[in-house]
Amino acid sequence: MIYAGYVIFLGLTLLALQGLGYHYIWPNSPWLQQHAMGIFGNLAMYLSILFCEDLLNVRAFNTKLSALLKTTAYIFLFGLIISFFIPLPVFIKTFLLMLCASGLLILVVAIWLWVKGLAIAGYYTFAWCVLFVCALAVSLDTLNIINLNIPSSYLLMLGASIESVLLALILAINHNQHHQMLLNTQAALLNRERQTQSTQKNMLALQVDVSKELEYKIQERTLELEVTLRELSDKNRELQEKNSLDALTGLHNRDYFDKKYQAEIRSSRREQTQLSVVMVDIDYIKNVNDQYGHLVGDECIKTVAHTLKNVLKRPSDDVSRFGGEEFALILPNTDLKGALALAEQLRSEIQKTTIQAGEISVNITISAGIGNAIAKLSQPEDNILALADKQLYVAKNAGRNNVQGLHLDFIQ
Repeated sequence: MIYAGYVIFLGLTLLALQGLGYHYIWPNSPWLQQHAMGIFGNLAMYLSILFCEDLLNVRAFNTKLSALLKTTAYIFLFGLIISFFIPLPVFIKTFLLMLCASGLLILVVAIWLWVKGLAIAGYYTFAWCVLFVCALAVSLDTLNIINLNIPSSYLLMLGASIESVLLALILAINHNQHHQMLLNTQAALLNRERQTQSTQKNMLALQVDVSKELEYKIQERTLELEVTLRELSDKNRELQEKNSLDALTGLHNRDYFDKKYQAEIRSSRREQTQLSVVMVDIDYIKNVNDQYGHLVGDECIKTVAHTLKNVLKRPSDDVSRFGGEEFALILPNTDLKGALALAEQLRSEIQKTTIQAGEISVNITISAGIGNAIAKLSQPEDNILALADKQLYVAKNAGRNNVQGLHLDFIQ
């Protein structure tokens, strides 16, 4: 289709150039004759570039080069529109320059693919060279760079005719190659199918001869596979547990907390039980890092983590390192009063603890915020966590080293 369109528009371009189109095809349309070169010439170049990209399958070799060709083709479509607004002499000179540039680009691409081993590119290079040389000579003559002794339109028609015939032959060769490739593929598949059938017959015969031995081996391999799968399952479970732990504190990490929180939200919503979330932050840990160094700061974080873990007694309660110096506790089936009491116990324990890091002794405090609610379908899943985070900032703004908590229904 692309080739047919290219040949048609190339022919119309040449007819317009000779004045034959106006004389025989559109004699009653001076406007079309005035813009015929712009319309047909640009369409012919647009289709010729697309034909080159498609025939040589440039995209399979270089996607950027394919994109450059398509962009060049679209430039000629743009040139078609521009041709309606500029004088014909200016358009012709501009078009010829674009023709030479794009023709050189196509020629370079074809030669490059020929060097890469694409046989069809060699035929295409020869066909395009004929038209390119003729078009280049006509362009140079039109631009008064050289002087041809024959009418330029005759030379262009000769080159276009030869190129069209050669491209038709190339299409035939390409079609024949694809057809032969298809036949070879079908023959290979047929041969493979025959080999497969022969192999299947041999396998069936072998299976009849050694069925008992094969059954024993299958059972043996199955047992070994079950043992291996069990070992892999254990290793996978160990790996998942390691991936859910924070390297510094040994507590669960943020990813684990997100999954645990989502599970407990759904459990609270399903069973209509209260859920409390406690956000804990170490007060002024940056000052400790600045004054004593990050190793002492890390020791403070580990001490707080150890204290949090030891205070939790119920198997359902969970503590995770939320990030940096922040920790998050999930307390299922816990009302606000119980969560406040537990958080206050944590705050008191940490305030009384002196952290020893080498010869350095440090005392730190924590601030805690509590969010409490029974999860509802009408509310976002992160509302309890967001409330706990807000209460943490209330505790910080209240002077730190204190606990603040709120039930979600108390928010106005």
